[in-house]
Amino acid sequence: MRQLPSDLRETQAAFFSSPEFRLLAECAYYIPERWLQQRARIGELAESVNGEMFLQLVKRHRVPALAGMTLARASNELNLQLPFLGILRRWENENRKRNLVLHLELHRLQRSFNEAGIAMVALKGSELSNRLYGDIGLRHVLDIDIVVAPGDMARAWSLMSQLGYRTTPAHNKRTEELIRRIFREIECIEPTRGIQVDLHWRFEEVRSAVFEEIWWREIRASDLQRRHCLELLYLCQHGAKHGWIRLKWLGDVRILFEHSDAQDWIVLLELAELLHLEETIAQTLLLLEWLFDFELGPEARRIVSAHRSFAERSAKVALQCLQLPAIESATESSMDLLAAIRCVARSINIALQPPQRHSRLQRARYVALLLSVRSADVEYFPLPIYLAWLYPLVRLISVLYRRVLVSR
Repeated sequence: MRQLPSDLRETQAAFFSSPEFRLLAECAYYIPERWLQQRARIGELAESVNGEMFLQLVKRHRVPALAGMTLARASNELNLQLPFLGILRRWENENRKRNLVLHLELHRLQRSFNEAGIAMVALKGSELSNRLYGDIGLRHVLDIDIVVAPGDMARAWSLMSQLGYRTTPAHNKRTEELIRRIFREIECIEPTRGIQVDLHWRFEEVRSAVFEEIWWREIRASDLQRRHCLELLYLCQHGAKHGWIRLKWLGDVRILFEHSDAQDWIVLLELAELLHLEETIAQTLLLLEWLFDFELGPEARRIVSAHRSFAERSAKVALQCLQLPAIESATESSMDLLAAIRCVARSINIALQPPQRHSRLQRARYVALLLSVRSADVEYFPLPIYLAWLYPLVRLISVLYRRVLVSR
């Protein structure tokens, strides 16, 4: 039984206690050493779920291949009758085909960046799937995320254009510095196959030279243990930034925490202190305990206890985000969309709240840019860097220009 907080509203408690969500939680990760316990819980729940509701949750939380694989195996071993299993296996096959295409493209990019002398790191994606499961096809992957050092951003952007990718704005010398200063990533689309690559040049949402230096210093270290712990920290930060709206992200970190030994914890806490991510780790651990019956060891309990107030407050916001409908269905209802916007906005605010990470001025500047500037604005109105503060004022003009004049 999940250890949900006792002060949850009745509707929230009913959602997380439903057989559909509980089964989803059992299908959001796979640990071979714990398969017998996982299989037993799947067997208790699988035949009592509403198939249509469960499939909606699988799509919403993006775990089609994991759900297909775990339920197929449990069904074979326990002789379960699951009418919706055929749909899941079809989704699993589609997921594997897409991941294979993206994995091959990632290797092409890695070779090209290496030949150009640009250090590049792949984030999440099929490579994380391979590290977690020894199988590139089990995680749900929509695009490729890569990160380069801020100083290599212009060369990386130019290289993506040479490799056939289109970006908005298109690469040109006039806007390089403006894009680098205002944004942290740019979307690159390969038009013939529709592959999207998100080119990042910062790990942090809010610009911080100190934290970026730490991220890159540790990444360049040859110590595999430190890189493992750094990846775990990044995944916790990424999930918290998005309000943990996808259960698949919690499944990822649940596996990494499961495989962390005492020495890993020493390194993890050292890095978390350097990057001021202790509160984020505490929030993540509390969610794992509530939703996965994850047993917290002594190190985990100490960090949760040290940041209990923040962890509980932010974890409850994440529970609200986990209940939100998919964005596709949220746009059908203005009330649902409003709830989604408010909830994600609160989670972002809380994720950035610890004062030792970013000052109030930095957070205010970040939120202003987040709400008021798009890369298309820079393309049509490339202002000098010292006038970038004017973008919120020209936002309406930019939108009208693109939709009325350019669309004609």
